[in-house]
Amino acid sequence: MATLQIIRRGGFAGLKAEGTVDIDSLAETDRAQILSLFAKKQHRPAPGNDRYIYQLTLEDGGVLKQTEVPETAVPSSVANAVEFKL
Repeated sequence: MATLQIIRRGGFAGLKAEGTVDIDSLAETDRAQILSLFAKKQHRPAPGNDRYIYQLTLEDGGVLKQTEVPETAVPSSVANAVEFKL
């Protein structure tokens, strides 16, 4: 079972939000979109101020992969999995 850990930073208030998703529970298109993010070396930031950045960590069979992506690259099923941590 592959697990995706999500940390969202940025935005107007700069609050941190975190979540975890079982990759296998995602729709096939969302899963493919997330997995493709780990294949790219760099991601362009979204234009504009006060945008979110997502730090994604994929754990699959004891192997960890990390990437940082702009909010526009993250499917809503993953973005909705985060909760604010105070």
